[in-house]
Amino acid sequence: MNRMVIIIIVAVLAVAIIGGGVFFFIISNQEPKEVEIVYFEHEMAEMYTNIDHPTKILKFQMVVEYTQEGFDAEIIKQNSKIMNNVIEIFRRKSEEDTTKASFQERVREEIREMLIEILGVDGEIITNVYFKDFIFQ
Repeated sequence: MNRMVIIIIVAVLAVAIIGGGVFFFIISNQEPKEVEIVYFEHEMAEMYTNIDHPTKILKFQMVVEYTQEGFDAEIIKQNSKIMNNVIEIFRRKSEEDTTKASFQERVREEIREMLIEILGVDGEIITNVYFKDFIFQ
């Protein structure tokens, strides 16, 4: 009987060791799950400005997209500085600049870079700037 108990114990240990090894191998080979990024938006007030042209006026409204929950409080805190800098960006643009196909894309990126600098964050927090309204008159 002693011999039978030893054989059963050895068999159980062998199965446990092999099962543990297979389990560890399967777990270690799984790819890590990607973290889902949640995007938040802050809608800025409607703004009016002129460009570098005496009779052209621009009406626009921006939306800032970011990834850090609660970050809109920082945007609100710096609102005056942000609005001022956005208006300065547009006032440096000529009428010729506005006719180029990539004008809005370039301005959006320029505003995004300005936001990153003013708010003191990296590019992963401020992910994009969108225009809801964008009208020249």
